[in-house]
Amino acid sequence: MANKGPSYGMSRVVQDKIDKKYDAEVEELLVQWIVAQCGSGVGKPEAGKLGFQDWLKDGCVLSELINSLHKDNKPIKKIASSNSIINTKPLTLVLSPPFSTTPCTALLPPSPSHCSYNRPNKLS
Repeated sequence: MANKGPSYGMSRVVQDKIDKKYDAEVEELLVQWIVAQCGSGVGKPEAGKLGFQDWLKDGCVLSELINSLHKDNKPIKKIASSNSIINTKPLTLVLSPPFSTTPCTALLPPSPSHCSYNRPNKLS
């Protein structure tokens, strides 16, 4: 969870309840089952709740798991690798300065002077 500061009040109470329900032993059993089902190609997450969540976050491991549960007809035809540039480059790096503040004119619609339609200057 990026940019999440400390919680206070009711948010803290709710977060504490969520943290108490998290079971590291169940996490380890799930990791073992997923690796046994999919093979060692999916790797293993870093220890801890955040490592497990990050491992599942991009959807590659879950897609592999879904495909491994189907023998013949794989429901997910194309699975992007976890190492692709889209998944490994955090959005904060893309949006962080230095970034261009000049507008991108390539994305703007053409101005009337660039249009191929010639309209008369005055109505007769």
